[in-house]
Amino acid sequence: PGKRECLTKEECESRPGYFLDGLTCERGKKDTKNYCSGKIYLSTAEKIRELKYCSVINGSITIEIEDIRSNLIPELEENLMGITTIQGYLEVKNTPQITSLHFFKNLDTIVGNELLQGDIALYVVNNHYLEDIWYPNRKIQIQNGRLHFHLNPRLCYHKIKAFQPQLKSGENITIADVAPHSNGQETLCQEELELFVEIENYNSTAARIKLSPLIKERKTVHLGYLFYY
Repeated sequence: PGKRECLTKEECESRPGYFLDGLTCERGKKDTKNYCSGKIYLSTAEKIRELKYCSVINGSITIEIEDIRSNLIPELEENLMGITTIQGYLEVKNTPQITSLHFFKNLDTIVGNELLQGDIALYVVNNHYLEDIWYPNRKIQIQNGRLHFHLNPRLCYHKIKAFQPQLKSGENITIADVAPHSNGQETLCQEELELFVEIENYNSTAARIKLSPLIKERKTVHLGYLFYY
């Protein structure tokens, strides 16, 4: 407050949450469509707060919060809710605190003018407790680029595959993009589990229950059986 300095147009617009109003570099208001530029790396509360008034990111966002003791979910929810468009890519990695990307409440477009590793618009890797992406029925259009989801053990494969219609390129999601064995392997992702049971009279005081064996892929998430009689 009270600090004055001379800035070029580019310097002003490169500051997250600021825009050029005539000859003055102003901090945005909640109801103003603001453009924030650059490759934005979010790892601390201070960095996250810089995006409070941003609505269009002229660049890309990387979220990487490795310190599991830092509960920054409230900061993400409060300060990223205004973002509607990311012109570059979105990268979320090595962040065990998050369980979803619901904090992007108003995001509707990832343009992909800048791509990670040359072809990736949405990169989500190594987020141990991530189990959901957007709010149910919310559609985020990805205009250019591919997906890359790996090492998210609680995020079910079918939730990622649901992105297919949102890729403007129409390309199929491949195993290189999203591998079934590295997403959702530590949770129950099947809506139904077929189990064939046969009960035999063993003697006057006992019965024998025969169960169909589970296929190999489901044994890793099967915990056991409960019998009620």
